[in-house]
Order: sequence, then structure tokens, then C-alpha cells
Amino acid sequence: MRGTRIALWLLMLSLGQLADLLTTQAAMARGAVEANSVAASVLSTGGLGLLWVVKGSLVLAMGVAVLLVRRYWLGTERRGHVAGSLVWRGLQLSVVVLALTAVHNLSVIGLLPGA
Repeated sequence: MRGTRIALWLLMLSLGQLADLLTTQAAMARGAVEANSVAASVLSTGGLGLLWVVKGSLVLAMGVAVLLVRRYWLGTERRGHVAGSLVWRGLQLSVVVLALTAVHNLSVIGLLPGA
């Protein structure tokens, strides 16, 4: 896997997390409640600041995972190819889910009073 392709997908993951955070903040400012129980727990524990830290840490962790697996992915062992494919598809799925989440958040914002 080429470095530019990895960097592009990690950038999209970062942008997806950012879009989710910003649309969540906008919805909550208009009275919405976080529907994701994990994110709601993080918000109740440490507020939006902690949620920013957690989401940033998840992007960093995915970047580390991709780089660690990439080394074995380029080898000849089947395990390396399986691990690489799993991490790669996980990264791509995360980007898609975050994009859909941001779009959903925007639709919720449109339904809230004062939108």
C-alpha cells in the first residue's frame, strides 16, 4: 500500500471525525441530545473537550495500526495480508460511517427549532 493512499484515507478519517464533532456540537447547541451511548457517556464525563480528545486519539490509533500492519502486509505471509486487509477495510468503513453520521446530524439540525 502506497504512503499517499494511506495518508489520503487517514485525512478523510480526520475530516470525518471533525465533521461528526462539529455537527454534533451544532445539534447540541440547538437542544439535541447525543444518541450514541458511548459518545453520550464521554460527553457527560468530560464534555465536548474530552470528546475531541477521544476522537483525535482514535484517528491517531488508526494511523498507528495502519503503519504497523503495513510492514507485514508487504511481506509474503498470509497472516500479514489478512491483517492488512482487515485494518484497511476498517479504515474505509470508519470513513463511510462518519460521513453518514455527519449527514444524519445535519438532517437532525434541520428539524430542530431555530434551524
